[in-house]
Amino acid sequence: MTKTENAAAEAADAFLEAYFDTARRADADPAPQFLDAVLRDAFAQQSLIMQQRANRSAPRPGFWKNVLTALGGWGSVAGLTTVTLVGAWLGFSQPFALSGIGAGVLETTLLGSTEEVQQVDLLPDFDNFLTEG
Repeated sequence: MTKTENAAAEAADAFLEAYFDTARRADADPAPQFLDAVLRDAFAQQSLIMQQRANRSAPRPGFWKNVLTALGGWGSVAGLTTVTLVGAWLGFSQPFALSGIGAGVLETTLLGSTEEVQQVDLLPDFDNFLTEG
């Protein structure tokens, strides 16, 4: 650093130090009038917010809340979920004990005939409704 730069830095330090000394000597507590004004403003804002909340209507329940209520609450949703999972499990991996029941149902006679039913169409296509005759 040169002498002129050093002198300029010392002058800036002295200038700032004067402000720091003034700040150190000043009272740190705000004036009571200022605190009263701040509190009055805060209480006015609080009462305004409370009035706005009182005037606001209750929020409407959402779509899923309505569905949950229509189904009967969490207990019935848990039961429906369990039944759905068990049905899917039995549908994909049929236990050996149920295979005899299924075979017995499908081998029953239809209107007195002794034909064995080979296929049951539980979800017919639209084409079946279009056939004539």
